[in-house]
Amino acid sequence: MLVPDRYDIFPSIKSTERIRRQKKCVQEIEINSNHKIPSSWKVYLDNPKNKINLVNYLFEYWLNFLPLSLKETQCVYLANLNGTTSLIKNIGSCQLNFTCDHEEADTKMFAYLEHIIQEIPVQRAIIHSPDTDVAIISLYQLATSLKLLSLLWLKTGVGSNIRYISIHEVLSELEDPI
Repeated sequence: MLVPDRYDIFPSIKSTERIRRQKKCVQEIEINSNHKIPSSWKVYLDNPKNKINLVNYLFEYWLNFLPLSLKETQCVYLANLNGTTSLIKNIGSCQLNFTCDHEEADTKMFAYLEHIIQEIPVQRAIIHSPDTDVAIISLYQLATSLKLLSLLWLKTGVGSNIRYISIHEVLSELEDPI
C-alpha cells in the first residue's frame, strides 16, 4: 500500500503551513521520463504543485511497471491523490470502488488498511513511517477499527537505525491492569 499526503487541497491548514515554511518561490516543473533530476530536491519539493506532479508521475509509472514484477499472490494498493484507489496485480491494475479524502497520509493509511482487512483475510501488517504521530495513531486504530489484525508493527528509522515497534505488544501492555 502506497499512501501519499494530498497536496491538491487549497486552502487547508497544511497548505497554509507549507506556504509559510517555503523559503522562496519555486516554479512548477512538469516531470516526465525525459526530465533531468532536480539539483536540489528540497527546493523542488517546496512547491506543492511539484509534489503533485512527482506523485502523479510515480503512480503512473508504478501502474505500468509493477504488474510486471509482482508474483501471483502479491498486490499493491495505490492511494491516488484524487482520493481514488488503484489495485495493482501481476495481471494488471484496476480502479477500486473505495475513496478516501484524508489530507494526511498519517490518517489516510489507516482508512486504507481497514478497507483492506475487510476485503482480504489479513491478520498482520507492517506500517512504514518515520512519524511519531503514526505510532500513537496505530495504537488507537488497533484498539478500535483494526481489531481484525492480531499483529501490527511500525517500521521506523533510516539507514542502519531501522527498527520495528510491536504495536500489538505495546497495546497489550497498556491494556493490562497494574
